[in-house]
Amino acid sequence: MRKFGFISALLLMGVLAWGCGKAEASTTIAVDTMICGMCVTTLETAFNGVDGVKIATADLDAKTVLVAFDDSKISVAAIEDVIVAAGYSANNKMANPMAYDNLAACCK
Repeated sequence: MRKFGFISALLLMGVLAWGCGKAEASTTIAVDTMICGMCVTTLETAFNGVDGVKIATADLDAKTVLVAFDDSKISVAAIEDVIVAAGYSANNKMANPMAYDNLAACCK
């Protein structure tokens, strides 16, 4: 239990530190082409290392990706482009056909 409290405190400190002096925002992107757990993993992994993105969480049941980001570094349109480049539709943007072809069979 003590370890859990320590980890929780570290996580909270990290979230607060990330937000200091930054323009925080969040957006929910519709991803109608998400169909399985592998899609969730692919979408969340697509945001690793994207400058300005704090966290991206895919919701298979809702077919959405919730993204917390610094809007002084990345726009909603650029977030949609990350999803499109991963092979999925994002709001009204169609998936990149070559990326879609490279998705796992269960994701098509």
